Amino acid sequence: MLLKGRRMKLRSRTSWARKTPRLIGSVLVILLCLGEVHAADTIIPISGRPIRDVQIVSESFKEVVYKLANVPTNQRVPSTRVKEIRHGDTPQAYGTGLEAKDRGEYENAIQSLRLSIEKGKRPWVEEYCLFHIGECYQQWGLSDATKLERAIEVFGELKSKFSESRFLPMAEIALGQCLTASGKYSDAENHFTGLENSARSTYGIEWEIEAKLGNAKNLELQKKYGEARTKYTSISTAARNETRRVPANDAAGEFKIKQLLRLADEARLREGICLIRAGSYGEAQNFYSTMISEARRNKDWTRLGGAYNGRGEALFNEKKYVEAYIDFSQTSAVYFSNPNETAKALYWSGLTREAMDGKPTAKSKEFFQDVVNFFPTSEWAAKAKEKLK
Repeated sequence: MLLKGRRMKLRSRTSWARKTPRLIGSVLVILLCLGEVHAADTIIPISGRPIRDVQIVSESFKEVVYKLANVPTNQRVPSTRVKEIRHGDTPQAYGTGLEAKDRGEYENAIQSLRLSIEKGKRPWVEEYCLFHIGECYQQWGLSDATKLERAIEVFGELKSKFSESRFLPMAEIALGQCLTASGKYSDAENHFTGLENSARSTYGIEWEIEAKLGNAKNLELQKKYGEARTKYTSISTAARNETRRVPANDAAGEFKIKQLLRLADEARLREGICLIRAGSYGEAQNFYSTMISEARRNKDWTRLGGAYNGRGEALFNEKKYVEAYIDFSQTSAVYFSNPNETAKALYWSGLTREAMDGKPTAKSKEFFQDVVNFFPTSEWAAKAKEKLK
């Protein structure tokens, strides 16, 4: 009888042990449903250690507010110091959507992101998904112009629903770019001009420069090359002057300086493109040769790739294919730190081989395929796919 009693107690204990995980799991599910347990979020700063195990209270283009465990007051960090926020309650479909977007599979990406909006329980899900859906339509619009209108609609929806979104500055620029790309030049000019006038006080000087750059590209696409070039020159000078006013004593300041220098370089490169579009090939070659010399002297390897591409394009237009091919090879094989310039170099290398051989060849197709394989979301991938048909 004593042995039987011990066995009964043992069975009772093992039965409880088997049930305990299920009971704990049920309790957690109930607490999660009641909103008392939150999956931990992580803030990834521009530099320094990630801020882990936090609960995001709110985020805007101004600041991110979060809670730390056992700390009664909310903590704040300026959005300019935040590189990324990883939410602990991310729907699986959201990650699937971003992966598809990175592969250039925009239709699949949009479907997954829409599904995330349906399943997401916190407001950030819709905000993030709308931004990425807008970007998908914008990038898809490089090969199918009808998608640009959808991009404009989605970015507009993001602005109306989330008027202080952390993505708002980027969405504003993207919206203007879509208006330009769809041929709505007057609307684009009004949009970028309004942004020029408000961005400095609202988002920061770098976004004012971005808006000015958008206006210049709008002029360029209208074939107003002289006006566009004058504006690019002004932008390049202004961006470099602004770097001297930014304190470089912390990560946020250093990051802003890099952004301004990138914009200055982009404007400078577009000056040369305006010369090419206007048919001034010799002047464009001299312009880019000067850039190459300056970049070499300053050991600015990032700028070298764009400068070689520019000179290569000018040489190509003068049918100096061998020299052009050498310049494009410099970017794709040596100075490849800028992904967009590397993709451009590979694409133009394919065009140059076609011109040298007098027809499409296996070698030219290899260049186009490399663009599609390694830079699927770039503007050059859409052009390369057309060449592979």
